[in-house]
Amino acid sequence: TTTRNSFFGGKSATTALFVQDAWKFLPAWTLTAGLRYERWKAFDGERANATTLLSYAARNESFLSPKLSLKHDLDARWRVRASLGRAWRMPTVSELFQGSISAGSIVNSDPNLRAERATSGELTAERVLDNGLLRLTLFRDGVRDALYSQTNVTVFPNVTNIQNIDRIR
Repeated sequence: TTTRNSFFGGKSATTALFVQDAWKFLPAWTLTAGLRYERWKAFDGERANATTLLSYAARNESFLSPKLSLKHDLDARWRVRASLGRAWRMPTVSELFQGSISAGSIVNSDPNLRAERATSGELTAERVLDNGLLRLTLFRDGVRDALYSQTNVTVFPNVTNIQNIDRIR
């Protein structure tokens, strides 16, 4: 109880600013545009076992995420909307620094993981009902540098690797 066996830790912080505006440029048409700026940092990353403490360098990155949506009111009850946007997901402290070895498992994290970059689009049709709303949406997401955790259970001890995957759709 007094001797360290395994430890990981670190901090991350995100500061963001989001602006959005909508323009009704014809009676039945609305264009909405938005932009999000994010400043992310990871710092105080450490991993240790009983005898050794390993420290990681701090990281700072900035990201821009644009959004655009066009809506058309077909009549009083029907509307359609097309939307396109980009978003980022930065790695968590555990994904960056949580390397560990325990009796039944090894976890390999990576302090150099890149942020995920998602591009998402959707096409939506909506019908206003007397007691609600009926919505049909077709969407597609593409993620670059996806953060992915895989566990190999065919070996002992099991090994989990957290890594960036080139592309997921």
